[in-house]
Amino acid sequence: MDTSEYAAGLARADRKTFERFYDEYSPRLYHYILGRLRNRSDSEDVLQTVMVRLVRNRKRLGRVENLTAYVFTIARNESNRFAKSAAKRKESTDLQLVEPRDEKREPLRNPGDVRAL
Repeated sequence: MDTSEYAAGLARADRKTFERFYDEYSPRLYHYILGRLRNRSDSEDVLQTVMVRLVRNRKRLGRVENLTAYVFTIARNESNRFAKSAAKRKESTDLQLVEPRDEKREPLRNPGDVRAL
């Protein structure tokens, strides 16, 4: 099946076309996403998000000239979105781990002196 047939079938919400598309494209998309995120579980999540976006936006597929480029662009954008969100979550978690100093404690004289903690 060529990309124009995939686009037409996906636009019609044809289940068989989606299954064939998924079987053909998901391994390449997964490895592309994995190369960007370097985490298998996260890559699987992003791949699922890519497929959901493709199905939700299927009516636009009639105007898409290059389906492969379109899907890989979605994958790139979703990978970037995921990485940015993960970085924000990590930053937020890191900030929560910092405990305020107890004002009653003696201030550190030397930053290497951990005995005052």
